[in-house]
Formats: sequence, C-alpha cells, structure tokens
Amino acid sequence: MMHIDSPSNPKIQQVKIWLAKTSARKQDDVVVVEGEREIARALKSGWHLRTLFQRVDCEKTLAVSPSKVITCSNKAFEKMVMRSHGVNSLAVFVRPSMELSLLRLPASPLIVVLDGLEKPGNVGAIMRSANAVGADAVLFSQLECDPLSPQAIRNSLGGIFHCQTAMASREDCMAWLKANQITPVLMHLDGKSSHTSSDLSGSLAIVVGPEAEGLQSSWSESEAIKICIPMKGVVDSLNVSVSTAVVLFEALRQRDLLKK
Repeated sequence: MMHIDSPSNPKIQQVKIWLAKTSARKQDDVVVVEGEREIARALKSGWHLRTLFQRVDCEKTLAVSPSKVITCSNKAFEKMVMRSHGVNSLAVFVRPSMELSLLRLPASPLIVVLDGLEKPGNVGAIMRSANAVGADAVLFSQLECDPLSPQAIRNSLGGIFHCQTAMASREDCMAWLKANQITPVLMHLDGKSSHTSSDLSGSLAIVVGPEAEGLQSSWSESEAIKICIPMKGVVDSLNVSVSTAVVLFEALRQRDLLKK
C-alpha cells in the first residue's frame, strides 16, 4: 500500500487535472468518484477500479485490494476533493463503454433520452430519478457536458452506476429507438396531452432537452408523442430534472397499475 504526504505529488496533481478537465478524463478513459457511498455503489455494480485514495487516518470501510489503495495525508487528500467535509475516499475508475449495441432491454422498456443537456447537475439528478423508478436505460444524445463528471455522479447519489447508459448522436438515438419500436415521448410546451392523460405504459422513451432552447426540431419530425405538464401559475415550465421526475413517476404509476 502506497502513502503520499505531499500535495505536490504527481499522482495528486493528475487527479486534479482529471477533476478540472473533461477532455483529460475522456483521453485517459477515467471516471473520478468522491465519497464512500458513491464508490461502494460503483464497486457493487461492477465498475473496474484503478486506484482508491483515502485519508490515512479514516476508517477503512471499502473492501478493496490493498494494491489499489493509496493513503494520503490530510493536506494531500484535500487538494484532490471538491467537497471539503465528509469525504474520506476518492476513487478512479475505468470509464465504461457506452454503446447502444450493449443495451439489453425487457419487452416494454422505459427509456430516458437526455438530448443536448448542458448542466451536469441536471444530468445527475435525472439519473437519480431514472434509477428510482427502475428505468431500463438512459441515452445521452449530444450532451454539452460530461454525464460521468464528478458533479453528475454526486447528484445521482450513485444511481448512475445502477442504470444502463449509452452515448450516441441524435440521429443514431432516433434510429435505435425506431429499430427497437420504442416510441419517443417529447416533453414539449406544445404538447396537447398532459402526462397523466397520456399512455405511458408501453415501450417508450421520455425525451428531454436543454431548458433554454428545448428539443431540436428533428425530434418533432419523428413518430413522436408530445406531452406537457399542466401549469397553473405564471411560469410555463419546470427545471428539466424536476419535470423529468414528474413524468417518470407517472410512467411508473401506470406500469404498476397494469401489474395489479
């Protein structure tokens, strides 16, 4: 087991680069995860661990081979983490493959498509909801952020590790949905039906876009259903992660009714 005292150690500096730069994480095929709970959930889901950094004096609760553990002085460890309190472990995992061809689906899947989202916090929050309702897969379509960034993982509470994911172009996502006979359901201001009056019990994909611009027009050209969430106040929309959660839990409610 290695130990690091100095905050200027090259391994500490490398982690800082990974935390700061999406391009560096993608180039080196790594995902950086903070916190024992999130790390434990990644390990449980089968993610491949490269290195585990831990405070030297913290309680060791993660079952990891000592050969992959590096203990750090408090000064060295605090140079790496984004959260200043309550974090004693930071892990570097191998970035998983996220290809559409690897997805395995049940007969009537519930899919979520995140198209063009730009905020990792929203991506993580949606992943948290997707895991909570048991969504079968989440597709990342031309995101403007890294869905496996530390912020996205933190906001997902580790739920991102327990849901199938794939990343592809908008066109490839559309083609994949069509080939698998999965109907896109667009969350759209022009939707004529509410989420509660629409049938969300079949093979479908809830498609959401960025808050500022909304979904690209090409989605409307597909064989899609447009739905809306009724608004009674002066605002005409919710935060994208909140609205996605509302629709996902309605889909779960409808599916549970069919099982009774």
